Amino acid sequence: MDDRAHGKEAQKSASAALRSRFSRGGLPPCPVAVALRLIGGRWRALIVLRLAREGACAHAALLAAFRPLLTQKVLTENLRALEAYGLVSRTVRPTLPPRTDYALTPLGRASVPALEALEAWGEDYRGAVGGAGAPG
Repeated sequence: MDDRAHGKEAQKSASAALRSRFSRGGLPPCPVAVALRLIGGRWRALIVLRLAREGACAHAALLAAFRPLLTQKVLTENLRALEAYGLVSRTVRPTLPPRTDYALTPLGRASVPALEALEAWGEDYRGAVGGAGAPG
């Protein structure tokens, strides 16, 4: 098996392991905990919102949008997790060099109103405290 085929097999195996780990039986009983597991963390919600607003994006365009705060490795890890959860789809275009596009699935689009509500709440909070961060 060549390196490219081995890499694809390893990626499929990792995605399958991730899906089984977070299958319906493995999810927390609290719906908020489920949502936070899927789109929580520092980058996933921002990636989903970016895809919602921009439509399908190339990997390079997503990376450029979040640079210099986000590395390629972290972006790739988060996109793979979102894909494994069924929130993002990945399309590889047979160009030279290959181009990988990411887009929201219907399930991913369903999360957008909740993320936009969080965004509005964050703006309200920032306005209420005069732009300052939380104490602590």
